[in-house]
Amino acid sequence: MNKSFDIKKIAVIGLDGLSWQYFEKILKSGAMPNAKGLYQKSYRSVLEATIPPSTPPSWSSIMTGVNPGKHGVFAFDYIDMKTLKQKLFTALDLMHPRIHEMLAMRGIPSVVLNPIPDYPLIPMKHTNLISHLFFTPKTVYHPSFMEKYTKILSQAEEFRRDNSLDYIEKSFKIAEIYEELIRDTAENLDWKLYWVNFNIPDFYLHKKPELLSNKVIQDEIKLFSTIDRIIKLLSDYSDALVIVSDHGFSLYKWRISINDLLLKKGFAKIGRPEEMVREHHELLSEYESKYASKKLLPLLGLLYHQSLKPLRKLLKKLYRLFKGEAPKFIIGIDMNNSKAFMGTRPSHGVYVKNPADIPIIIDLLKNTRGIKWAKRREEVYWGPYVNRAPPIIVRPDYDKGYFLALNRVYGRVHLRVDAGDHHPDGVFMLYAPSLQIDNAWPRRLPVYFVTPLLMYLLGVPLSSATDSIHLLRKIYQDSNIKLTDNYLERWGIVKKATILRRRIRSMRQAR
Repeated sequence: MNKSFDIKKIAVIGLDGLSWQYFEKILKSGAMPNAKGLYQKSYRSVLEATIPPSTPPSWSSIMTGVNPGKHGVFAFDYIDMKTLKQKLFTALDLMHPRIHEMLAMRGIPSVVLNPIPDYPLIPMKHTNLISHLFFTPKTVYHPSFMEKYTKILSQAEEFRRDNSLDYIEKSFKIAEIYEELIRDTAENLDWKLYWVNFNIPDFYLHKKPELLSNKVIQDEIKLFSTIDRIIKLLSDYSDALVIVSDHGFSLYKWRISINDLLLKKGFAKIGRPEEMVREHHELLSEYESKYASKKLLPLLGLLYHQSLKPLRKLLKKLYRLFKGEAPKFIIGIDMNNSKAFMGTRPSHGVYVKNPADIPIIIDLLKNTRGIKWAKRREEVYWGPYVNRAPPIIVRPDYDKGYFLALNRVYGRVHLRVDAGDHHPDGVFMLYAPSLQIDNAWPRRLPVYFVTPLLMYLLGVPLSSATDSIHLLRKIYQDSNIKLTDNYLERWGIVKKATILRRRIRSMRQAR
């Protein structure tokens, strides 16, 4: 370990969707006295998420130390343009090891709860893993003795399925269970890195975005008091504590429907349900919708007019009153017969069949109100896996109140809404009493800076693919930071072994 920093153990608490504005509001409420005390002594920075500011690419960049063009994960899903089949990104698509996997290659032990991507787990010696909270289809763990700790989570599964509980109440009850799990594992397992990712506040802010601007309510105080105890617990066990988020969360006034724009300009065509791209929540939760006829398109466009917003709410209430459920009518895009279409919203990407259309569509997007820029993927990412991304990446003007609509068709390009969603500005806070923080430390950091910094503080060689080596050298005036290719070479072997084991297991189960 790095004796010059006197840091032998590092703990990381990941809070999905946490912004500085929301975090500081919680701190001012008095719900987190321990975190507030650390906040005043910590280095704090805005962490700039990947574009798109989505869970899989941003957490993957945080945990690998490289941009999506090198780790290969760009969203929840992607479209295979040869077959037009929609597929989910998994941990097996990750082309660069995460921090706990790189440490394992050096014989350094870690505990990681909810690594991203979360499924399947990549088993390695010296890693103690549980994947439970995010999108894994079932709770998984490694090695086998970790099963006893997953039993603590059985009640958390009951809370997740209990529809009588409010989303923030679910988060509180699950956090309490995690507090017990973290105490047991932090005390009883050998580790130099302890990393836990929570799906809060993102989990409930999608349902209650008004919490961003309203006063702190009692349920938030209960939840973050529990998180505060976890922060105290892990800070007592470690020499450095990090609080980090993959992106922020903000309120928006406008949604931009990219597929409506492409439909209007003749690049896209309306499709049948079986021809449509499904949003990630539909893929992950087997969401069933009633797909509307394109004859309803003019009516939908009319209902999204700002002046008819009260009528839209009334019609939804009447539908629910007579049908007993919320309306789920959807019009989508036919991938087969469209020249171009937006994938899922979290991808922020437009798929284009004819490369000659790319500059035309980029100009179209750039001249659309609320879009800050539209670029070729090669202008946004760098590395050997850039071609996995959609050909065009779109960045809405988040700070002026714009975000992207879902990939369906609404009948209008601009939709007036009051909604909350992801913002690219996340949180990075580092408490390390042995560190001296000076003006060389920037106030904005890229997401792929986190892992190189932590490995440097632990005195471990960095990956040769590391994207922020120049920033680390500038901060520490150290031109001799150790790099190695060994991680990348071994990672391919580790993944192939995992795939082989899974195939053998599937064959045995099929007998």
